[in-house]
Amino acid sequence: MPWIDTIPPQRRRQLETALDADGAEHLRYAAGDPDFAMFLLVADAAAGRRLGVSIFDLPDACWRDFYDDGLTPMEAVATASESE
Repeated sequence: MPWIDTIPPQRRRQLETALDADGAEHLRYAAGDPDFAMFLLVADAAAGRRLGVSIFDLPDACWRDFYDDGLTPMEAVATASESE
């Protein structure tokens, strides 16, 4: 099950609003897939807090694979930073 399907509806609406406001780069990277773009948006915020950088500043990571495998955004950031 994708991470986005596990979050409460109110949180999803908040993420949709944030994606509309600040997620153009995430939406482009996600090829227009809003669910994946919201995953990237949350992962990007987590990377900023944990690592001080954007996910787009990390070496190539398989973000779509992380999403498809059901990782949370925080797990994806941890996995990507471990492989750095």
